[in-house]
Amino acid sequence: MTDKHDMIERIGTALWGDTWQSQMARALEIDSSTVRRWVARKTDPRPGVFVDLIRIMQERAAALDDLAEETKRYGGGL
Repeated sequence: MTDKHDMIERIGTALWGDTWQSQMARALEIDSSTVRRWVARKTDPRPGVFVDLIRIMQERAAALDDLAEETKRYGGGL
């Protein structure tokens, strides 16, 4: 079973790739050292961080869905 620290890393990698820690911090408007502490399991993510990350993931998914629909006009229709 994935714990919350592993989930932070999975989400970060999925959204931002190799530079996910600094980009997650920026998106959450927190210091990047906070994210590094989560990854090192020195502290737990603050209450509500997963709500914020779900919102970011949903926004990204919607943007990608819109882009996919738009791309179909260029011969990428499935």
